[in-house]
Amino acid sequence: MSKSTEGFIASAAISAIVVAAITTFGTIAVSEPEAQKVKKELEALLEIEKISNLPIGTITPSMLTPTLFSDAVGDPSVFNSKRSKWVIADGEEDITLSRYGKLLNKR
Repeated sequence: MSKSTEGFIASAAISAIVVAAITTFGTIAVSEPEAQKVKKELEALLEIEKISNLPIGTITPSMLTPTLFSDAVGDPSVFNSKRSKWVIADGEEDITLSRYGKLLNKR
């Protein structure tokens, strides 16, 4: 299965989970503060999905520290070439085993 197909399937799965959660949220009676908390968590999931579906090699400016940014997008706090989707573009991390690094080596 190609990486783009895997990405599409993962995106569809996340979307399905978010839709199911929203549907469930709408049918459960909860207090207003609890409802607002759940709503914010669902909105955060949607934002992570948007960020995680950008093309490989996309450079994104951020005012966040690298640690806060990795927390915000759900990456490990220390760069991991197999699990991280983002790395600070300062040349400090070894990206050769990442998907981006492998694409660069194919040129």
